[in-house]
Amino acid sequence: MIRRVLALLAFAAIAVGAFQPFYLRVLGHDWRQLGAYLTELPYRKVPGLRQLCVEADRRTPVGARILFVAPVPGYEYAFRRAQYLLAGKDVVAGGEADYIACLPACRARGFTTIWSSEKGALLKR
Repeated sequence: MIRRVLALLAFAAIAVGAFQPFYLRVLGHDWRQLGAYLTELPYRKVPGLRQLCVEADRRTPVGARILFVAPVPGYEYAFRRAQYLLAGKDVVAGGEADYIACLPACRARGFTTIWSSEKGALLKR
């Protein structure tokens, strides 16, 4: 009987010691704001990347070959994220392509701009 009481007291002491005020504060959070923050979090390194990829995904067909151009710090990171977000499409770093996704906005001979913002553009052959 004494062992059970001691075990229960030890468990209660551990639970009280492990409790953090954050556990209660999290119940009052604005979940939409937190969700928006967490959605944008991986793209802080390359501003405009998420918006470019979302627009490129929306405006290009499955199997499209997309040349990804981003002469910015963190290019390798941006290229890998673009491949992830544009799943089902062939995202390439060089060569022939039907579309060009570029950060910042760019122009290319033989391509027309189908979407652009202050941070990026999507061009179609």
